[in-house]
Amino acid sequence: MQAQSSSNPLAQLRDIHIPDDVSAWPLAWGWWVVIVVAMVSAAAMVVWLYKRHRFFQARRQAITEINALQPSQPDWAQQQNAILKRTASHYFDSKQIAPLYGQRWQQFLISCLAPKSKYKPTETGLDKLQQALYKPQPLNSKQFDLCQKACLSWLKNARFSKTASLEHTEAVNA
Repeated sequence: MQAQSSSNPLAQLRDIHIPDDVSAWPLAWGWWVVIVVAMVSAAAMVVWLYKRHRFFQARRQAITEINALQPSQPDWAQQQNAILKRTASHYFDSKQIAPLYGQRWQQFLISCLAPKSKYKPTETGLDKLQQALYKPQPLNSKQFDLCQKACLSWLKNARFSKTASLEHTEAVNA
């Protein structure tokens, strides 16, 4: 038998065997770092979005209330102004907002707007609203629309932040 095996060297080779499949588990430490960073980032994003949603809840409620007002209501100007004052008191120091009225109140509202050059219609509408507050008869529906658009524009474009509250109220009180 040895003579046979020495004559054919290929007879001593074993059959080809396929290696085991490469497994994805256990993961390398780099993948665990990526997973942890992704989970922490996702959790932080959810918390940030939740806080942002809660922070702007008063703004959304005020927009709904402004939209619900009708020009047929005799005190629409007072209601619009009260909604703006309540919203501003929520986002800024209410002790400094509450005594504001007339020209100082209007200046405060305008100072809250981001780029002032873009919001000239808002300024005009807020001026009309201040005039309507002290007139014995209500303004017409065209002026109501102008005031309503100005209030909505202010609510949508005002910079609301707790840090900005001191800057705005100190500038108005000065």
